[in-house]
Amino acid sequence: MSTMRYRQGWRALNRLLHEDRSFSGHERNCAYLNLGNGQFADVSAVTSIDLPDDGRAVAFTDWDFDGRLDFWVTNRNAPRVRFLHNRVHPRDFLALKLQGDGKQTNRDAIGARVELHLSGTDPSKQIRTLHAGDGFLTQSTSWLHFFLPEEAEIDNVVVRWPGGAAETFIGLAAGGHYLLRQHSGSSEKWSPPRVNLDWDADPASLPQPTEEARVVLTSRLPLPSISYEKSDGGSEASLPRRGRPMLINLWASWCLPCLQELSAWSKDEKRLREAGLDIFALNTDRLDPDAPAGDPNEILRRIKFPWDNGFAKQETVRALDVFQRAMLDRWKPLPVPCSFLIDAQGRVAVVYKGPVELAQLLEDVKLLDSTRETWRRKAVPFAGRWGTDPPVTDPLRVAIQFIDHARVDEGMDYLQTFAQQARDGTLGSGHGQHLGDTLYALAVLLHDQGRSEEALTTYEEAARHNSDDLRVFRDWGTLLLEKGELEKAREALEQALAIRPDDTTLLYHVGMIHVKKQRPTEALARFSRLVELQPANPLFHFQRAEILRTLGDMPAALAEYRRVVELAPQFSPALNNLAWILATHPDDAVRQPQAAVEFARRLKEASAQLSLQVEDTYAAALAASGEFTTAVETLSAALREGAESMSGDRVEKIRLRLKLYEQGQAFVDESL
Repeated sequence: MSTMRYRQGWRALNRLLHEDRSFSGHERNCAYLNLGNGQFADVSAVTSIDLPDDGRAVAFTDWDFDGRLDFWVTNRNAPRVRFLHNRVHPRDFLALKLQGDGKQTNRDAIGARVELHLSGTDPSKQIRTLHAGDGFLTQSTSWLHFFLPEEAEIDNVVVRWPGGAAETFIGLAAGGHYLLRQHSGSSEKWSPPRVNLDWDADPASLPQPTEEARVVLTSRLPLPSISYEKSDGGSEASLPRRGRPMLINLWASWCLPCLQELSAWSKDEKRLREAGLDIFALNTDRLDPDAPAGDPNEILRRIKFPWDNGFAKQETVRALDVFQRAMLDRWKPLPVPCSFLIDAQGRVAVVYKGPVELAQLLEDVKLLDSTRETWRRKAVPFAGRWGTDPPVTDPLRVAIQFIDHARVDEGMDYLQTFAQQARDGTLGSGHGQHLGDTLYALAVLLHDQGRSEEALTTYEEAARHNSDDLRVFRDWGTLLLEKGELEKAREALEQALAIRPDDTTLLYHVGMIHVKKQRPTEALARFSRLVELQPANPLFHFQRAEILRTLGDMPAALAEYRRVVELAPQFSPALNNLAWILATHPDDAVRQPQAAVEFARRLKEASAQLSLQVEDTYAAALAASGEFTTAVETLSAALREGAESMSGDRVEKIRLRLKLYEQGQAFVDESL
């Protein structure tokens, strides 16, 4: 439960990020003044630090070497970086730069503890420690700054070097910058460069926020299949249609920019058709019962809209919204108008939030068939050189969004559509690398929904595409185990072991398959390795003991059983087997009746409730040690109370042993 809540917390945090929400609730920055008497005063306003930024990190450094620490601040919102120049009335200071010897101490002296000893003041000592990384995503200056009280004089500085002894430095004066080298015994004064920071504060000038955007996807993914109602009231149909580029446009009859956009496209029908573009207008009026009444069909007839159109359904808009959330970092609701430019393969190329100019639309359509490199270059608003290949977007981003919105079936449909198009090659180059991951995710979802046969087929296909993916073979083999297909499960799990040879879970499953298939030698190899990897695991020792017993190596098996009860004193199966073997083994050299009685007593103590099997073992140990009367009493009572809990054949065998004890004979288990 704690892990689930931890993950939910991160998901909630990420949602805040994507939705442009403030972590701090737009709280202004704060600054507090140390009054020196254990109290602090809020001086945020008078210092001008109380900015409305959504601040994240602050780094301290004496940027102009005047002895006063200045601030660099980063924010989630604009401005992303601020420099705050410290112009508080100057005070005496001491600035120290440490340098380790590179042997006992790292060169940067990270971890060094510096004590400044003063005279004429109380307290007479200040302490600083040199850190690496001293805030959220932050590294402040490596200079150690001390601010000196009035009339204080510096006696000395003691540096306690990490990995070395303490070293004392003298001859330091207030207002100076000094370099302290390990083992030098003396301070070296350093003269800082002259830096003029006599600047006027520059207020941040931010652009007015807008919901309009043209987002060119650097890598295209198929649009989810969306349905709509035909404008003539006919049956439902679906989009997108492959074969020609298409612009799917969401509009409303009350939206003036929508009407202007549709009218402009209608007037330039010829140019758009010559460019090879179809437009599909999806009206959203029916989704908002409070919207002003209008007749979408009449509006389209009046402007002579020449392309297909229909009415958007609620699930249509939700699917489009889920897709854009998956592709974009900003999770903002879709406005009207809003358009999706789809290429001939049914992949989304551009998302337009707000109206799009005809010239821009024609330019984007022209670029649809360009190379991936050219398309990527046009996708960013600035020039530069790329250090990596063009990206290929993972379809799991879309499927995960559907699943997070409790629309698992649509997420699975999307993965299946992507997989089929990737197999057919209709998505273009580059998407093949995601096919294996897509199939794996689809198999997991199918398994979760109880569609195990489909999941097995999908795992098998995923394994062909991702032959080095541990997850595929591990989960495939685990599902085969659930289905009882042991040999196929072993083959899949062996493939997983080839990728991660020392995975204990995989070794255990493969070992147990060998046990069930009566291949003790192969099973022993697996459990011996498990014992090497986890020598304190009693279960692995127990399984190894069972296999050794099957192979006839009784001394080694007994040693393993004893190791089990050392590690887990109440491990009942091991106690039972030890007591039984030591009491009933045909070989006199193996039998140890007194030890058998001791293990049998521990077995009774470890058992939550006494059973006929436990009492049978205890009676056998008693008989082996010559205590026949007690053995008969014990087993007789157990038979009276627990005979109904066992099969008739097993009860009959116990009755035969009881007769032996009544005749003063111990039981010998010839099967051992």
